[in-house]
This record gives sequence, C-alpha cells and structure tokens, in this order.
Amino acid sequence: MRWTDDFSVGNLHIDEQHSILIDTINQLASAESLQNHHSVSMILDELASYAAFHFHYEERLIAAAGYPDLEAHRAIHGNFVKWVSDLRDEYLTFGRRPLRESVLTYLRDWLGHHILGEDQRYRPYIETAGCPV
Repeated sequence: MRWTDDFSVGNLHIDEQHSILIDTINQLASAESLQNHHSVSMILDELASYAAFHFHYEERLIAAAGYPDLEAHRAIHGNFVKWVSDLRDEYLTFGRRPLRESVLTYLRDWLGHHILGEDQRYRPYIETAGCPV
C-alpha cells in the first residue's frame, strides 16, 4: 500500500501520521519476507505504540471538532490496538513463527478501509472547525 491523496482527511498532521502507519505496515511486510524475526518484533512494537499515539491525537482532534460518532470511532481504535498487541504477544510467545500472509493483508486492508471510510466521515467536521490540534 502506498500513500495517495485519496487518503487525505484534510489535516496535515493526521495525513502525515497515516502515511507513517502505512510505511510501518510496509516495513513489517518487508521484514517478514526477509524472515528477520528481530525486526518483525520491533516493528510490531512500533506499530502498536504509534497507532496508540496516532489514535489519541486523532481522537482529541475530532472531539474538539464536535464529531458526533467519537465514541464509536474510539472503540474501533481500541479494538485495533488490542489486536496488534495480541498479535505481538502471540508472535513472541510462540517462538516467533512467521506471520501469515493473511495477517499482513488484514493490516493493509484494515488501515485502507479505516482511512478511506471511517476517517473520511470526520473530515467535514475538522474542515469546518479549523481544528489546529
């Protein structure tokens, strides 16, 4: 997956953070294809940490903009962070078995769907509010 302007939500900071998340997932796929288990573990840590940071930032932004579906959006974020955390724990617990291609596909599909679907729903709110968060 590569960043395109279609992913933009109209906020430079959020767009940059989304681009970093896309790059992180791409790095995970590259490390996995090279069977670099140490790198996979580190990238899973980074993905979990950065997603939590990004989601917190995004939630503050859309809360300030008065986005009416904030709690549902927050729940989606929480589920993703838990899924990534569980994936990381499983990866470390079970001898660092290779990630299944379905895991990488899920991550790409989830992020693409989330940015192009869920996140686009709050775009009108942050555009009209001019939120600087």
